[in-house]
Amino acid sequence: LGVRYGYGLVAAAKGSQWAGINPIVIGVDSEHDGVRSNVIAEKNINNVLLSFDKNCQPVEILKLDTNLTDQTNAGINAVGLGTYDLIHIDGDHSVGGIVSEIAIAKTWIQPIGIILIDDCDVAHVESAALKLCLDYGIAPLYLPTHHRTILVDMRKRTIYQ
Repeated sequence: LGVRYGYGLVAAAKGSQWAGINPIVIGVDSEHDGVRSNVIAEKNINNVLLSFDKNCQPVEILKLDTNLTDQTNAGINAVGLGTYDLIHIDGDHSVGGIVSEIAIAKTWIQPIGIILIDDCDVAHVESAALKLCLDYGIAPLYLPTHHRTILVDMRKRTIYQ
């Protein structure tokens, strides 16, 4: 959720490929920052996937406003891929945006999946990430990235909703 040029998707796909897994990838970005980045992201991620498997399905980056939770969920549902093993949140960093993106992630994450929340050096982003952890009884794992990332491992849940 929040793709920009697709570098995070490229890293995740490459990691999956190196682990022997052919990833199925979906991206969501609203392009609200005025940068027409989705076409570039599609090209970047498709180049990586096709270098691994010439028969893979091309990735489409969905242009959806993640502040509109129901519309975003409907758009993801229309793709028909089911739930996901990994969701990376790095889109709308507004107070409402991060809350909406976490709600979307909660809808689509596998019970054994991982949610990565980027930019937790922003107080309200970190607060929303920690609330997600608290809601599920999961200890947050801080990754020492440039803008701090919190990893939420759904396998560690002690509270089920």
